Order: sequence, then structure tokens, then C-alpha cells
Amino acid sequence: MIILALFVVLLLPAIAEAFTRLANYTAAPGIVLEFKFLKPTAKGFTTWEEPARGGDIIAMIHVEAVAPAGIQGDFIPLYTGAYHGKPIYLPSSGMLGDIAKAWVKEYTRRGSNPDTVYSGLLVFVSVLNRTALKHHDMRNAVIYSTVDVVSYKPAAIAAGKTLKYTINVIVDRKHRNLEYRVEEMKGLLETMAVKMASDKPRSTNMQGYQLQPQNPEESWYCDEFSEPIASYCWRRELYIAPGHLTGILPSDYFRWENGKLYVKTPLMIVYNKYSYSDTITANINLGSTNAAISIYATFGAGEGLVELFRGEKESVPELTIWKSGDRIWGGEKYYYSRAETVPPEHWWWAWIWGRPVFAVYREYYCLLDCEPLSNSYVIAAVTDVITEGSIIEGGEEKSKPAEPLMSYLFEGIELTSVGTLNPGDSLPLGSIFNTFDTCGADFEIGIPVGAIVGGLLGGPEGAAIGSVFGVSVSAEGAKIYILGGIENEGNYNVPEYIWVGASKLKYRHEQCWLFFCQTCYYNVLIGIYVEAR
Repeated sequence: MIILALFVVLLLPAIAEAFTRLANYTAAPGIVLEFKFLKPTAKGFTTWEEPARGGDIIAMIHVEAVAPAGIQGDFIPLYTGAYHGKPIYLPSSGMLGDIAKAWVKEYTRRGSNPDTVYSGLLVFVSVLNRTALKHHDMRNAVIYSTVDVVSYKPAAIAAGKTLKYTINVIVDRKHRNLEYRVEEMKGLLETMAVKMASDKPRSTNMQGYQLQPQNPEESWYCDEFSEPIASYCWRRELYIAPGHLTGILPSDYFRWENGKLYVKTPLMIVYNKYSYSDTITANINLGSTNAAISIYATFGAGEGLVELFRGEKESVPELTIWKSGDRIWGGEKYYYSRAETVPPEHWWWAWIWGRPVFAVYREYYCLLDCEPLSNSYVIAAVTDVITEGSIIEGGEEKSKPAEPLMSYLFEGIELTSVGTLNPGDSLPLGSIFNTFDTCGADFEIGIPVGAIVGGLLGGPEGAAIGSVFGVSVSAEGAKIYILGGIENEGNYNVPEYIWVGASKLKYRHEQCWLFFCQTCYYNVLIGIYVEAR
């Protein structure tokens, strides 16, 4: 419980909500978010009107944008509030426009084509039972909640276009990906009331109840709920970015780029373990097809995650992990390629300059005090990758990665055999991906974000759970894979047994069709760590 919560609510700046009726009016530049709530039935899905009516059942929305180099922070709040059936308008004249223009400026500075770059919005949705909240029945207060990524091209917003997203929210007690369609609006908006999003959501830092009180990334974002002094809040409880890792990883693992710190981020780690093994060749190739290269976020939901990562708890009763429905970073026609022969008893790894971020959020209902709701959310992401022209910048090293990274990587993976290579045989990465991606989620190379930050996750128990969070680097398209593989070059002319590191916990993937949804669980590759024996 937070004793100072009453003062927090009362001291929040009063930000007026502007409502604009857009009838016979040229579409204003920015992003429009319209939500459709659906409930599964025996015969399919039916529209659920209650959350949009603002009665006893209410929907709360929180939106953040990923920020590029040149803007302080990684996740910038754009909107917090109730959804009353009217689309939410994020104007390009506000913070969204500043962020979009900064993306364009940054990629122009790098010699890249900003028109090919994608970024993401984090969209949090909670459907609540207002009566349960009033009676402090927090376990029954949340009917449904989730977080997902909505992808957009910053160049389109910077150019003055309007993008309308119709987001379908399939409401049950599971954490589902959001399904949406986007329409570029070139003409007139339909006659509708658009709720203007505040450029500065109500927020405050509660001193004395934070891991790092001086960290501006750990903040509250609130909106008045129903009564004048009651608020519903999202709180970012934990935030770890490359700047927090400088005391853990070697100094040459870091690079400053236009005011932001990036870190060597592994794509592939290979260990040829034994002295009488054959020499193997490892290679990885991004962008050799016409597919866009995308990085997805990974989310987790469960009770006690905040306490676990603070070192106050040793386990969590349940954890649901899933890949975001859309990319949080991506680019068309970007390239990266590395290859090396790896002799017996040697290591090799290929890396890119990335900005991994690990954050934990929790929702609160604040009246005389702030009470947390049951679930916390983990967000693991790589928010940006350094490019020069069309090249993704990175490198390779003929050595073992730094010990903190490797020790936490092994906390989150189990070695799994994927085959035997006789001299001259090879194993494509696509074949390995297909072996593990049994649900068609298109999870390919798992960047080990959780392992990178593992030393800051509250001790062995927190590190063990956090290390299962990898984020997917994928060639866009379910049947298109990143190229590369492993080949036995011979030497002692013996077979090589190939093992890879798969997540100890399964990820969840859901696909919904016209009449039903199907849940599937699968392990993901993290590292991608390959061991030849």
C-alpha cells in the first residue's frame, strides 16, 4: 500500500480533455485509435457494447510511443484514459509528431531511407468491473487486460498523414494479442467525436516507493476513473536500459549514438565444444530476401513479478509469455551478414548494436490509497538498431561473450538436440526455426534481452525467470526465414552433434478465425546459442 497515494491523486495537474467533432473536416494529421470489443461465443464472436458505454463495465487505455535517439527515454506516454466509444486521436502536433520527426531526422542522419523504417506504439487495454473496484475486490475487478504493439511508419506521420487503426479486442481472461487493421486516411473523417489525447498524461514520481527514485522512467500515468478523487493508473515499476548495464558488461560493449547508449546485442553464439570435433562453419544473413527485417517485443503477465525482480519473492505462481502481434522496430532492405569457421574448443559470436529495454508495469486503483491489481506486465524489447545506410551495424568476435551475459543466458535455456552433421553436411537456420516454431508464430532469432539485463533482476530467482525473455528478429512473413546455418567442414572426419538453446518456459500463441480461437504453446530459440559436440 502507498500511504502518500491520496496526495498523489490530489496533486496531479488538472489536464482538460478536449473533444473535437470532425464533420466535413479534413482529416487532422496523426493517429486515430478505434476499439471494437468482442466476446467469444459458441457460434463465433459478438460485439460487446458495455465497455464503450462507460457504465459499470469500463475500458481503460494507455498508449506509449517508442522514442529514437535524440529523445530522452524509450517509452514516451501519449495517452491515458477511459474509452467511451469515441476514437482516440493522437495528434501529430503533439508528442507523437515530435517523436515521428525525430525518427525521420535520425535515420536521415544515418544515411538510411526513413520511409522504410517502422516503429511501434505500446497499447495497454484493461476492461474493468467498476463495482468490484469500488469494493476493493481486486481479483474480480479486471475482466480482461493485455498489452500489445501497434506498428506505424514515423515518416507517414511526419509527412502529415492520418492513420486510423480499428483495433479488435477479443475479451476474455487471457492476455491476447490485439488484432487490427490500418487505413491511411486521405479524405474526410466520418462524423464522429474524437477524444484528444493529452501531450502530457497525468504522472508523478512517488518518492520512497521506487527502486531508483531518481529514475524518470519509473513513473505513474493516471486518469480520473469515476469519482472526483479516484484514479486508475499504470505504473512503470522497473526499467532497465543499456545505461544501467555499464557496471556489469565490459566497456567495449557500449556505443553512444546521438545521445543514447547502445550495447552489443547477440544474434548468434556458437561453441565448438570438444578437442576432437570437426571444424564447423557458422553464418547468419539478414536481409538477403526482399522481406523486411523486424524486431518484435515479448510480453509476460503474472502475479508477483514486481516483487520477484526486486528480490522480495522467490517464485511466481503463473507466468504467461507471448510475442507481440506486430513489430516494435523494423526496416525494409536492411542487411547484415557474418560468417566464420570455428575450430574445436573455440567460441564465435555475431552481434549488432541494439538498444535492449526491460520494463515491468502494474495497474493500480487509487482512492484513499493505491491498491495494485493482480497482474504485472513485463515488456522486453529492442527499441532501435544502429544502421548506416542500408547496413545494420554490428560485428563478430572469436571469443566467448562476457560471462555475466552467458551465465544468465544458461539460466533461461535448455540445450536441445536438432540433429547430427556428417562431414560436408549442413543445417539451415530455417530448418531449426521450423522445428521450434510449431505454432506458426514466426519467432526466429531470439535476442536474449532478459539475459543481457539478468544481473539487475533481483537475484538468482528473478534472473532465472527474466532470462526466458527473448525477442524475435524475423524476416517478415510466416514462410520467410532469416538465412544462415551450420556446416561440418571436416577435419577429424567425425559427425558433429548439434544442440541449440531453447527457452525453459513455453510461449503462447493464439490464432483467431471467424468462429473460434486456438491456443498453442511453443519453445523459442534464445541466443541463438548453438553448441557442436
